[in-house]
Amino acid sequence: MANPTIISASTHTNSFVQAVSSGFTVTISGIPSTLWKYASGINSAASTTMSVGGVKLEETFLSTNQLVDTVKRVPFIDGTTGALVNSVTAGTITFRAARCSNDAASGDLILFAALLQKAGSPTPVNIEIAYQVYSAGVASPEKWTFSGCLIERVPPMMLMGNDVAVYDIVFSYDDFAKTS
Repeated sequence: MANPTIISASTHTNSFVQAVSSGFTVTISGIPSTLWKYASGINSAASTTMSVGGVKLEETFLSTNQLVDTVKRVPFIDGTTGALVNSVTAGTITFRAARCSNDAASGDLILFAALLQKAGSPTPVNIEIAYQVYSAGVASPEKWTFSGCLIERVPPMMLMGNDVAVYDIVFSYDDFAKTS
């Protein structure tokens, strides 16, 4: 049975927020079918897609952090140092987004993350980030894949005057790779 897939495209806009242009996409795959049915009301074993909106362009909208430092320097009493090196590739990926819909299945990343949180789903998903890098006027595609992702944190509600509230949605991941 194929798991549903969520794809973010640069087509979702409203009067306050818009998705990033230049081919930026976020793909979340491996979502449990029962969770997709709960979010969308659709009981489908086939692959499902939806556009995720709400990325606010005026800020850093995506960031990643390592779980632990790659190297730890240890000073010794004789003035020398040693290095403890590891190859841990786990960390967190943070999306900064605003509400853009009234339900998770219509593309609201905040509501979708809250749904994952409330469901307590232990099933990890994969997140793929794709975009164009421009150098000397030439665009070249770049893609990163974060595997073993679980929702770590999403605020249940935020309100803000004279602007759109921006939520920090944090997923933890097991590993990452630049895939193109």
